[in-house]
Amino acid sequence: MPNAKEIRAKSDEDLATEEKALRKAIFDTRYKHATRQLEDTASLRRQRRDLARMLTVKSERAAQTAQKTEKK
Repeated sequence: MPNAKEIRAKSDEDLATEEKALRKAIFDTRYKHATRQLEDTASLRRQRRDLARMLTVKSERAAQTAQKTEKK
């Protein structure tokens, strides 16, 4: 589980790649949970939180970029 500091250290391309992978993992985990094949039910919550951390960092970066362009 990466923390926010580790996520901020990654590039935008890495974040996009990891976001896509996490979204697929969440889908697979939800499918396993629905078919009663998931043993570690807490993994779904961890994955959703990791995705939320990544999306937060992405939105922070977008806000910083927008703020820089407004100042110019």
